[in-house]
Amino acid sequence: MKKLLIVCAIVAGAWTSKAQNVENFNFRRVDKEVVPVEVSGAAERDFKNARVKEYFAVPAEFTEEDWMVTSNENTNAEKPDYYSVSVEENGNTYYALYTKSGKRISTQENINNVRLPEGIVKDIHKKYPGYKVESDKYTRLINESDKRVYYRVTIQKGETVKHLFYSEHGKAVK
Repeated sequence: MKKLLIVCAIVAGAWTSKAQNVENFNFRRVDKEVVPVEVSGAAERDFKNARVKEYFAVPAEFTEEDWMVTSNENTNAEKPDYYSVSVEENGNTYYALYTKSGKRISTQENINNVRLPEGIVKDIHKKYPGYKVESDKYTRLINESDKRVYYRVTIQKGETVKHLFYSEHGKAVK
């Protein structure tokens, strides 16, 4: 019986940690009540015709890989550095990254069934032989400060997964 309880605890822990990763992003869901009013208010203003689905706490350590945002802030799970908001508008899902003060830094749109620009595909085949683009799913990321558009592409070779960023013109960014 004791072994069964230990196995159940391990499975529950693994399931909980898996549930915290949403679409390859490393953050955790939070209730609207814990989100600073500056963030929830900004999201409602920025996406007037959309339905806010979920809020997420985003530690600074994950903003570079997932959002192309470099931060020098210290991560504190109790007081997250950033918040992400998931919104649905016209059948599309968007994610927006906000500072604690409600400034939108970046916006992501999940894209399916759309071809990547040819320059990106060629660069991946050249620099990462044997890797395959993860299906026809990728993310278009808009940096809100300069309005530049980037593509976040997930590639995989066996068990190895890499996340790459490209400009809209097909140039590798990182």
